[in-house]
Amino acid sequence: MKEFTVFIKCLMLTLLFTIVLSWVDSKAESYLPSKADLLAIGNIIAYDKSARYCYGFRVGDSNLVVTCRHCAVSDSMIFRPLMEKRYDTIVKIFESSPEYDLAVFKNISLISGPQLNVGNYNKTAIGDTVTVITYRSLDTMLIERRPINGIYGTEENGKIVEFIEIIGVGAEGTSGSPVLNDQGQVVAIVSKGTIDSTLTPPQYVAAAFPLKRIWHFVHSNGRKK
Repeated sequence: MKEFTVFIKCLMLTLLFTIVLSWVDSKAESYLPSKADLLAIGNIIAYDKSARYCYGFRVGDSNLVVTCRHCAVSDSMIFRPLMEKRYDTIVKIFESSPEYDLAVFKNISLISGPQLNVGNYNKTAIGDTVTVITYRSLDTMLIERRPINGIYGTEENGKIVEFIEIIGVGAEGTSGSPVLNDQGQVVAIVSKGTIDSTLTPPQYVAAAFPLKRIWHFVHSNGRKK
């Protein structure tokens, strides 16, 4: 009888543990960016409005804005939050990593706002579902949940640079879009997209570079080391 009671208790604990794991998984699957997350994302615009729109986002603290290096057409630009367009801020180039197509700007305006937290890219794996905040038009955000299709390497300036591939995102104008993990932390940035005609139907495929190269800038409050 005692052994039977112990067996029942173990069975109940196993069942409870399974339920908890299922609840955690369901919470992860249901993740959507908060209003604060969306307030941290905006457009990077040249002063003369000549450059096409790119995305950028605040990270680490409200003084840093990250975008793609190819979007940084001048040393000083405008960051315009998508949900608070009246709050334009002037940002100035702080650091860049051409091989990872990354540019870090520093906010030199008095206006600040919410920021995204940077996650651990090294825990990213093929098959993980990520959230990509992209666009449908210049005034409408589109929140896409997509699996990571692959992790590859490319040679840039004599270095092997790792990037993740995401199918279904990467239309023109999405450069600089943040890629978030299931904890709502940004782990990569969309650099470019191409149409893969071998897929049925043909779809955009995005290459997103990790943010690990700017980790120390983010965690030093914008102070170079």
